[in-house]
Amino acid sequence: MKSRLCLCCLYLLAPFLIHCAIINSSRTPDELILFAAIGTTPFTDTIYTIQTDGSYPKKLLTPQGKRSYLHASGYSLKQGLTVSIHQSNINGQVEDHIFVYRPSEDEWRRLVSKAGLEGESYMSPDGKYVAFAFAPQSQLRVWLANLETNQIQKLTEDDSEQNSWDRDFSWRLDSREIIFIRSWLGKGSTTSALLRIPLPGGKPIPLLERRPRIGAACYSPNGEQVAVFAEAGLEVLDVEGQTRAVILPWNKLPDRGFQNGGLCWSAKQNILAFGMYNNKTKAHEIWTVSRDGSNAKAIYSSKDTPIKVTSFIRQ
Repeated sequence: MKSRLCLCCLYLLAPFLIHCAIINSSRTPDELILFAAIGTTPFTDTIYTIQTDGSYPKKLLTPQGKRSYLHASGYSLKQGLTVSIHQSNINGQVEDHIFVYRPSEDEWRRLVSKAGLEGESYMSPDGKYVAFAFAPQSQLRVWLANLETNQIQKLTEDDSEQNSWDRDFSWRLDSREIIFIRSWLGKGSTTSALLRIPLPGGKPIPLLERRPRIGAACYSPNGEQVAVFAEAGLEVLDVEGQTRAVILPWNKLPDRGFQNGGLCWSAKQNILAFGMYNNKTKAHEIWTVSRDGSNAKAIYSSKDTPIKVTSFIRQ
């Protein structure tokens, strides 16, 4: 009699349990979008995660006192992140420094001890390196930190170009090569080039020569292609063959402009994510689009703070 009663209860509860499982699976995906919301007042910068459909935005790093979080990147929350912290020191001076953050242990470690200007940083897929923008003397250039040896080195051998800086790095999935954008400030205008550099460094190899408009770029999961915002819109470039195809022209992004909103390519889903500025509503948005240019849509919007998408990240 008891076994029959238990069986009946199980039959009655089964639909409810299945429904709960579906809800839980939809709320805890394996991959999230990581982005920074840059505050309009000092010490209000925040790091968020959000699901790829735009639901459940969640604060990952929240400003406290005179300490906020300008930038973060990584591939796994368990593996750790690199984080740019904006803070006031004990003398009241405001500084920006890069840290390696292990959320599971709540461990913070300063990446660079050498004096200089520290910019954005990007963790390698294997978790062994960090590529970061650093200027110990003059121009921001690509540097590399080895997390196993705690050594840092400059990756590019050229450092003589004035009024130029390196930005928006992206790792190839094998952690053996980086692409980045080098920009030059001219008289009333800025030009940029898309470059690649293999480890252990040397002279950068051009992928796109110097031109007026390169917004951001990132590697495809297989490392054979690069997505880049350029003159015609969002393009996919074949690394070896140098062929280019526009997958999302600017006319498919009405009233939008790219303002350092970041660009990343999912390793598990066939989508890209990027930040856009809506000139009509004055809102900052996160967009996603399929590899073939279909299903382009805004999934998140904020009128208060500029947004930079940095990576797809596993929980």
